[in-house]
Amino acid sequence: MIRFIDRTFKTYNNFDNFITTGNFTIDALKCFEQSRAVSSFKLPALVDVEKAASLLTPNPTEEDCEKVLKLSLFTFMGTDGMRGKVSVEKFSYLEALRKYTGENLITIPLLELSIAAFVRMLKESGRKMKVCIGNDSRDKATNWALVNAVKEGFLKNGVQVVDLGVAPTPYVPQYMLENGIQGGAVLTASHNPSNQNGIKFFFEGKKLLSDGPDGDFILSAYMLEYAMAFDTDNGCKLDSVSADYSAYTELDYVDQAVDFLEKTIPAEYLQKISGCRIIADTANGAWSLYAKRFFERNKMNVLLLNCQPEGENINHNCGVAEIEGHAAFDEKALSSAPEVIRKVYAEGKSSANEVYGIAVDGDGDRGFVMKYDRASDKVIVYDGDAEAYLIESLIYKKSDENKSAVFTIESDLMVGIEMQEKFGLKPVMVDVGDKWICNQNPEELAVGFESSGHAIVPCKTENAGNPQILLTGNGLLTALLTIASMEYGNTSFEKGYSNTLYTYFVKKELFYNGSSLWLSDLGLIQSEIAKLNGFTTEIICMKDPNVLVFSIFEKGKKCALIFIRNSGTEDKNAVYLKCRNGFEQMLLPITQKLSALHRSKMLDSTREEVICENKILSILHSKGFFVKGDLNSTPSGVIESALHALVKERIICNQDDSYRLLA
Repeated sequence: MIRFIDRTFKTYNNFDNFITTGNFTIDALKCFEQSRAVSSFKLPALVDVEKAASLLTPNPTEEDCEKVLKLSLFTFMGTDGMRGKVSVEKFSYLEALRKYTGENLITIPLLELSIAAFVRMLKESGRKMKVCIGNDSRDKATNWALVNAVKEGFLKNGVQVVDLGVAPTPYVPQYMLENGIQGGAVLTASHNPSNQNGIKFFFEGKKLLSDGPDGDFILSAYMLEYAMAFDTDNGCKLDSVSADYSAYTELDYVDQAVDFLEKTIPAEYLQKISGCRIIADTANGAWSLYAKRFFERNKMNVLLLNCQPEGENINHNCGVAEIEGHAAFDEKALSSAPEVIRKVYAEGKSSANEVYGIAVDGDGDRGFVMKYDRASDKVIVYDGDAEAYLIESLIYKKSDENKSAVFTIESDLMVGIEMQEKFGLKPVMVDVGDKWICNQNPEELAVGFESSGHAIVPCKTENAGNPQILLTGNGLLTALLTIASMEYGNTSFEKGYSNTLYTYFVKKELFYNGSSLWLSDLGLIQSEIAKLNGFTTEIICMKDPNVLVFSIFEKGKKCALIFIRNSGTEDKNAVYLKCRNGFEQMLLPITQKLSALHRSKMLDSTREEVICENKILSILHSKGFFVKGDLNSTPSGVIESALHALVKERIICNQDDSYRLLA
């Protein structure tokens, strides 16, 4: 069931023509192929033969082979489905796969392959051949070319389609559970820039994990199998099949979604919120119409910003992507702050009443709350960790004790400790991505969250025949519950220190468990921590074996996490530091060394975005500021991506539509 592939998707039935390097031998690879780990693997899967070759010892044991297999399984899926830059050019199916893995391109044939593979999984599992789909509005920029490809892909494969159209991601799994639909898909790139798109899949209202019969590994194996078949036999091509539009239903779900919010948020909470002034930024995305309808129906005192989705403007200088990573904004930071922050600050400073802000991402499954604080004269940002803590403060019941607070490694180091001490919840740390939270047992979960703005509260769905518990992030729902909690006087936990150092446009294939860069990181962390008196380390094994996680202890007490991972949603690598307050001065230099090493080793200098970055930096050094008109010959999407990366890397800042170097 295992297929060996290289990074051009050449397959290997034997390895005599495989080019070896270093101490590696063909015999080792043949030994690996014949090992019990590989021969007993019953599910379809792809193995990256180049990665396996780099990890194998000359004479691997069965234990070695089992480890190498786990580390070299290949998937096209990231943390949350597939995402990348959009291209509507025509490619063969195999070339579409190469364009995705090599250039991070999302194309129509790539979507067709993923849908055909997903339908096969739907059929083989005995599920109903019916799906619910939606999108976040950004595909309006291509005149709905990708949206049409998604719905036609399902219809050509004999699947009934219910299309919610432009809708926040959480309403697709919600509609699935309400109506007994077992498969779903959303076309979105979440918080990513507007020139990107992607797709995420659902079974039974939950996102796919990596392994198992409903996992990403099988989906990826089927994608490659179909690509090879479609390119070999023109009769297999999906474009030779007609879509059966009699199986297609387009549904206006807005009022039902608003009904759900009103039923889920108790009337007393809605009454409490209705007295607040709220500035809401819907990121020109999926929440735009839905949020407007909700606020109008409930007669709330709300100023809506960025609620005109045109495709190209989604997440543009708005939404959570502009706020993520900031704990607060003071008056000095306003010139480079997004509009929602400036409005909250201005109204908060001049008003006697509380003023709140809400910002969601493009597809609406996560969001932040902001509040003007008079004592500090700042706009305070409440991220997913703070929202979950405040929500639990609001909805806490004695019967919840012994349930779990599930959070990802990106969360604040202190939040799990506080959840346990105040609410008696068992802290459970999982991999990055809300899919790891949403696949928990709903009977055992009290609340789930990560700092990026995901907050998951178990919600009942309307299905008289088979009532279900929905676990999904809903950015507006959790933001409103957070505001209600603060209006009742609840306060957040005392945060620890968090810092993330990004490197964009990297060769992600250089960082994985056992690679030379991984081993360099391992050695650097261990040697630097050894220099600190009384400090020790422990490596933490996560479900994703390609995330390097170190717990750090001072005199036996956990004081920090340092971890490194490739993003599963963007072409970037990140080094994270999460620690107790007071430890950052001695630990931050370690993460800075790691980040500098990654920038020197991983940056892809051939990428057009990197070339654009260098041009931008050259202009900034020569005249002190940069405006987009300075590079008329460069495509606007490339400029946007380069600027986004430089801002997130804290190299430049945006001041009134011009960009300047940070000190």
